[in-house]
Amino acid sequence: MRTEKSIRNIVYGEVNVILTVLLSIVTRTALVRILGLSAVSLNGLFTEVISVLSLAELGVGSAITYNLYKPLSEQDEQKLTQLMWFYKSAYRLIAGFILGAGLCFLPFVSCLIKDAEFDIGYLRLVYVIFLLKTVSSYFFSYKRTLLDADQKMYLISAANTLFRVITVASNLAVLMLTHNFIAYLLSDVGVTLANNAAVAHIADRQYPFLKKKDRLPTEERNRIFANMKHLFIGTLSGKITNSTDNILISVLVGTLQVGLYSNYSLIISNVRRILLLIPDAAAGSIGNLAVSESRERCHQVLCRMTFVLYLVTSFCSACILCMSDPFVEILFGREYLMDDILKLSFVVNFFYFVVREPLWRMMMVSGLFAKDKNISILGSSINLVVSIVLGLKWGILGIMLGTTCTLIIQIILKTRLLYREFLHLDRTYYQRLLMKTSAAALAGLLISRFLCHMVIPVSPYGRLCVYFMVAGTVSVSLNTALFYKTEEFGYCRNLAGRMILKYVNAKGK
Repeated sequence: MRTEKSIRNIVYGEVNVILTVLLSIVTRTALVRILGLSAVSLNGLFTEVISVLSLAELGVGSAITYNLYKPLSEQDEQKLTQLMWFYKSAYRLIAGFILGAGLCFLPFVSCLIKDAEFDIGYLRLVYVIFLLKTVSSYFFSYKRTLLDADQKMYLISAANTLFRVITVASNLAVLMLTHNFIAYLLSDVGVTLANNAAVAHIADRQYPFLKKKDRLPTEERNRIFANMKHLFIGTLSGKITNSTDNILISVLVGTLQVGLYSNYSLIISNVRRILLLIPDAAAGSIGNLAVSESRERCHQVLCRMTFVLYLVTSFCSACILCMSDPFVEILFGREYLMDDILKLSFVVNFFYFVVREPLWRMMMVSGLFAKDKNISILGSSINLVVSIVLGLKWGILGIMLGTTCTLIIQIILKTRLLYREFLHLDRTYYQRLLMKTSAAALAGLLISRFLCHMVIPVSPYGRLCVYFMVAGTVSVSLNTALFYKTEEFGYCRNLAGRMILKYVNAKGK
């Protein structure tokens, strides 16, 4: 049952994200061609600044989600009502905190801009619009968590798909009619508010008991607050790792370089969104697994999920490395291309950001928040120091290497903590799986790029097709040769067979 719910969530989610990716590319192309690189650079920079300020809900979302799994499994409506009312109150406080912190930062916004000239008043207005968009979402988004924890993410995906189409249509119309970045941002804010309100309405219909009021007992509130404190520190540290590349590039290298990087980041982040739907869709199932199954079963699921993500991520990594140049050339022009070594660093970070997710999700449902925060603090410290030191020496490449070091160190330490404190099993098998898949992925990247360099130059469209075939063939062949006899590869074969059979049977009816 858990697998079926996860597959349904993945299918709905993939449709939503693939459509979102395609529409985002259309919007991005229009933004570049109509408003130029400066608007794209500001968009990427302020998106990341606000992301840092939000601190991923200060740990509240993760703390509440962790506490939702058990009452959902037991259908305890009273406990769910108590938790959701607590969540609502906490989110309103968070919205106020982010608004206050964001406004305090307002006088210093211009300090993030280098080698680009913008009016100070204009910069501050753009920043405030980004800030209000984020703050307003907290008045609705807490209800999304209940749908997600209850393995009903497909309902959210359906609503998001509809409103994404509306958003892009509205934004394109505003861009073409006004050629104004402020009007574009205001249009985006309006439709985003409507999307959040629609999802909240869906949650109200699914769970009528949300209209009731019931206070969470003091003892449980204190326990959740303790978890929130640990998660706040861990979340802040994680944000430093995940959301500072654009800021560091702007400050250390130049604001216009953010625009060049963000063209590649557009491709990578959208592919990452598609792939992360796999662990996202399975998040509720992982939570249910942790409260109802043995630790051996949790270990087995962790290994299988990691390998599934490895297979699709290694394939996508090779394709991104080889195909990103002709893709950027088609959309934006040859003047926006970047060096091979930079693209390789982008792709390596992309690989680890995705493959780590099953481990991160298992850590989240383990309840080891207090000990996990120390790993997050260490990781963010290493990221900042290495990124700044190497960024001053090697520019964007140095900043990317700082992120790579952090990801690898955190994966090693979190694996050790999870297996020692939660699973109580030997971690050797999982560590070897990570090392083998990392080595295979790197080999696939280098072989694919070498072969693509041997292709006779043709048009960008022709290179896209040829590079896709080369990268895809190398990835599939290498992974099949190296992992065919493993238990995880066998699981993937069986899962794919069951899905195909189910689809054929459904078509037959």
